[in-house]
Amino acid sequence: MAYYTLLIREDKGGPWMIAFGDYDKETVIDERDDYREQFHQKQNMKIVTTRTARQSEIDTIVRKLNHERL
Repeated sequence: MAYYTLLIREDKGGPWMIAFGDYDKETVIDERDDYREQFHQKQNMKIVTTRTARQSEIDTIVRKLNHERL
């Protein structure tokens, strides 16, 4: 079952951080929209999909996006 995670960063050059996650994509989209209402720009938000809610899987994606060593 797919798991959806909302990632945000404070500014264009900043690191990606986990903000929210859920098995229901619509719930994550609603959360993203709430962040947009709080003045987060679209390019500073991203929804990623993993096969499970396993933290290590999500952390791997975040590290890759931040170009950190695995």
